[in-house]
Amino acid sequence: MGRLWQTLIPSQWHPIFINIPVESLIYQNQRAYYDALQVSTNQTDSAPFIEFSLQMILDAILNSNMTAQANEYVSQLINKIHKGKGYSLVELMALVNLSHRATFQKNYLNPAIESHLIERTVPDKPKSPKQKYRLINNI
Repeated sequence: MGRLWQTLIPSQWHPIFINIPVESLIYQNQRAYYDALQVSTNQTDSAPFIEFSLQMILDAILNSNMTAQANEYVSQLINKIHKGKGYSLVELMALVNLSHRATFQKNYLNPAIESHLIERTVPDKPKSPKQKYRLINNI
């Protein structure tokens, strides 16, 4: 019954739902999943389970949108960096025409580092004034 609500019905309504990872999000929230099933069973009312399922679908969609946006930012940055060259934070920000450090780090630099696309030249001292960033060699 759960898969019917989380996958089949939405994907029949609109094909975009086929690619939204609802199942993995439900797996991460298994306890809440079983709680919603139990409440629905106890109340002989499917509303609590349907609400849970719809919330998981919404969360999966929002996660997908954030991931897509992050990938776009990272791609913009990666496409402007030359292999073998180290860049300061300010130089990287200039490549993508940004001046707000926190926004740049949150949307561009940190996702690129977490995705193992960019590395720090001084990895054990992330706040070093001599810190530079470069493409990882296998890219």
